[in-house]
Amino acid sequence: MDLPPVPRRGASYAVSISCVSWIDLLGYGSMLRKVGFDPTADLARDAVERIEAFHAIVADHSKREFRTVVMNDGAVALRDLSPRSHSVTYDFLARSIDLFNSVNEKDSEIGARMVIAAGFRMETTARDHIFRTSLAQRVLEQLRIGSLDAEEAVHQALVARPDFQGVPALQANFAFTKAYLVESKGTDGGFGGANCFIDLALFDQDLPEWIKFSELQCFHSDGISGRFGKLRSFDRESAGKARLSGVLDALGIAEKIGGAGAAQRMLDTRRRA
Repeated sequence: MDLPPVPRRGASYAVSISCVSWIDLLGYGSMLRKVGFDPTADLARDAVERIEAFHAIVADHSKREFRTVVMNDGAVALRDLSPRSHSVTYDFLARSIDLFNSVNEKDSEIGARMVIAAGFRMETTARDHIFRTSLAQRVLEQLRIGSLDAEEAVHQALVARPDFQGVPALQANFAFTKAYLVESKGTDGGFGGANCFIDLALFDQDLPEWIKFSELQCFHSDGISGRFGKLRSFDRESAGKARLSGVLDALGIAEKIGGAGAAQRMLDTRRRA
């Protein structure tokens, strides 16, 4: 696979390759249905304790290189991959598998399912809209006229609830779309149980020896397709000895997802300084 030259460090693009891990607690909804979705019921205590433990584990695994967002009984981790180094892809994959294992060790009775997927992400104006909310405007105006000092402004920004909220990195993020659709297929679609399903677009055609899958499953829905492996084992030591061979950087993944020329088209969206 012929790829374009590696871009310089620090370049940014309107289109990039994102990797997303979507993890969902199995059976959480049925626990609440049994009590009529009344969290004050005695029998709801197990569900409440379960989701609190889940959120705590996700928070514990969250890092600058592994940002997460919790959405009730689900959570998403995300990172833009590097067109320069496949180690970023491996790092995100390893952290995702660690999160999956930690959740299922704690929640062993029912468990959680994870889908790790790669896809294109487009920059949108969501970040600009968030900044332009009335909250931001009010704080800036008060700073300008001197009715707030810097410390008070920071405090207001931290504790106030903005009128418009969002996660810019999840907007127009088709890795997230793919992961969500795959996880939603569940058992009927071949993606059942408390298992971790990994997008094979992250790897070379010949899968690396340091990761093993018990089965492979094709996915196609709403114009998005891919092949996923159900994780059987992941060997960090072997991956290190192999110098992470077999896992792709953003350019390689772009070619697998978008076909020949996709990597160059992505690089052509580079933003000028």
